Amino acid sequence: MIPSGINDSATLLYTSVSYLPIHWTIPYTKGAETASLAVSYDGGSNFTKVRQGPVIPGAPNGANSLNVTAFRDPYVFQNQYLDELLGSDNGAWYNVISGGVHEVGGSQFLYRQADPEFRDWDYLGEWWKEPVNSTWGDGTWAGRWAFVST
Repeated sequence: MIPSGINDSATLLYTSVSYLPIHWTIPYTKGAETASLAVSYDGGSNFTKVRQGPVIPGAPNGANSLNVTAFRDPYVFQNQYLDELLGSDNGAWYNVISGGVHEVGGSQFLYRQADPEFRDWDYLGEWWKEPVNSTWGDGTWAGRWAFVST
């Protein structure tokens, strides 16, 4: 959630789903998961969907198109180190969306706010990725990355 987003109101970036089923074992339907906005006019008790369609209309496409397994769970944040590293305005908002790429593994896709109303986001690339079924842990406990990291 962005505390002072659209019209200085609490603004929520959420996953909007238009097609099911979604599963890493079946082909992904382009645009099945998108990112949309909702605004609160009562301090965060209730949110109203913004009439504009999705602000991120699906997984990255174009020349760098990825064969994704999922594209969901946006997480918005600010980070001064990313601002400096990327040459962004101080206080820019970033967004990571969890997903995965068929035959590759789990991934997080990084975006940056492109306008003051949060309606446009620039795709910056895969911020993090792990090979499918790789593991982590020290031997007493271990986990496994799958095709969707959340």
